[in-house]
Formats: sequence, C-alpha cells, structure tokens
Amino acid sequence: MEIFPSIKEFGESQKGNPVVLSIGMFDGVHLGHQSVLEETTKVAREMKAIPVAFTFPEHPGSFLRPGEEPPLIMASQTKAEMLLRCGMRAVIMQRFDHKLANVEANDFILFLQKFIPSLVGIGVGQNFRFGKKRVGIANIYLTRANLREFKSTL
Repeated sequence: MEIFPSIKEFGESQKGNPVVLSIGMFDGVHLGHQSVLEETTKVAREMKAIPVAFTFPEHPGSFLRPGEEPPLIMASQTKAEMLLRCGMRAVIMQRFDHKLANVEANDFILFLQKFIPSLVGIGVGQNFRFGKKRVGIANIYLTRANLREFKSTL
C-alpha cells in the first residue's frame, strides 16, 4: 500500500496491472465516500484489478479561487491513511494545478489513460463533475472510453 504524489509517478510504478480508480476530494472520508470506496474495492476484485484512490492534498478551490476554498476537515496524510484503511491499495495525491484545471471534459479520460494505460474502471460520487469548468458528467465519457463506471448510492 503506497501513497504517490502524482498520477505520473503512480503510472510509472505500474506493470500493466489493471486499475480501478476512485476519484474524489474525499475530505473527511465520510459515509458517502466510504460507499464509493467500498464499491471500488468490490469492482476491482471482480475485475482482478487494484483499487486506487485519486485525490488532492488541498482543495481544488485553493487553486481556482484562492482564499475562498472551504477549510479542510483533515490533513492530507490522515486522509491518505484512511483511504488505505478503506481498502485502497494505493492513493494518488495529485496537486490541482493549471495543467489539470485546463483538461477539457472530452479529454479527461484520455488524460487518466495516458498515465494509467491499464485503467479498467472509475468510481465516483453522485455529484461528480470533471474537466475544465466541471462540465463533464461521468457516465457519458466513461461509456465512450469503454470503462466500467459506477457511482455511490448515498
């Protein structure tokens, strides 16, 4: 069980192992988050893949709206440890930066697959949006990419 500072470093560590990625801020790792993580672990087991959390050490708002971001509930190291305790075999602590903020929704899955070519599934919460200006809705893009998509029911 490892913590990686970027998706690039995680991808470089993989030897073609199938990966199911759970994406979110996960601040507080509350029951809704735990539901997504539990489902990620279940799907990964079914697909003979490793469950991995993709999250951020700081709130994306600290980059997008400095000074207006919500306060964090827990430190990033504590969050990573909790994600590992919830069944994730690895945690990617990606800094939210200009490059990530400018990935268009149409390119978001390709961005993930560029670094994790063995990506086979993605788990997200009910209100998950992605891509520049948060315009991407998961099921549309994941279906096109032939990835298994699942959401928390909480």
